[in-house]
Amino acid sequence: MLQYSESPLKITQIWKMAFKLAAARFFQMYFIFFLLSILMILPHFILGEPSSNLILKEHHSAFWGFGIFTIIFSLFIWPLVFYQLGTLMEGAPVKFAESLKIAIRKFPALLMMGIVVTIICMFGSVFLILPGIFLFILFSMCAFLIIFDNVGAIDSLGDSVRLVWGNWWRTFTVLFIPLLTILFILFLIKIVLISLLMFSHVAENYIAWIGLIFKLIFNPLISIYLYPVQLLQWHDLKLRRSLKNLKNLQ
Repeated sequence: MLQYSESPLKITQIWKMAFKLAAARFFQMYFIFFLLSILMILPHFILGEPSSNLILKEHHSAFWGFGIFTIIFSLFIWPLVFYQLGTLMEGAPVKFAESLKIAIRKFPALLMMGIVVTIICMFGSVFLILPGIFLFILFSMCAFLIIFDNVGAIDSLGDSVRLVWGNWWRTFTVLFIPLLTILFILFLIKIVLISLLMFSHVAENYIAWIGLIFKLIFNPLISIYLYPVQLLQWHDLKLRRSLKNLKNLQ
């Protein structure tokens, strides 16, 4: 039975438990993230152009319109998926209708938080990318505070910083190592696939379309694993803070 640990976990334990959680909700999450993946590549099929650069150049309004709509949809997915995963970890029955209500109710706060965090991280990345990454990790727990702790959009920023502070490198490692690993594996698979197609003298335009279909099918796998990783890291940080506060009181 999947349930939250009552004691802080090692990084590898978080990754292992996240894999079990992802496996338990694989098909439900794949369906949701597959819809998001469709939205991301839909402009290519509507406009009949596999190149993102050409679409951005010749149909920039449509490109940015789809992009904004996709971002808004992803903000709606956050509470929908995270609440279902959190409910499963607490041993309660997962009800889609209840998750949908939570997603609708939390959407305005998540949207406001997302806008503020994006502006701050972009400002931090103006000259160097490292400040942007540093700020991104500090604010990485905002969504969970809004969804599970009923914290407001602005208050979640400070609460997330306090939660991550002192565990920044740990949080960075927990979140980014799986991301980079999955991206690297998918990159290798894509390179092998494209090489085989080029060796078979498949037209370049067809290879571009096959690449898009590859993204459509395999990109959901990234979120399916990373969402449970983020949830478990949030719970681990809260547990560590509680134990630290208890120790300070003694």
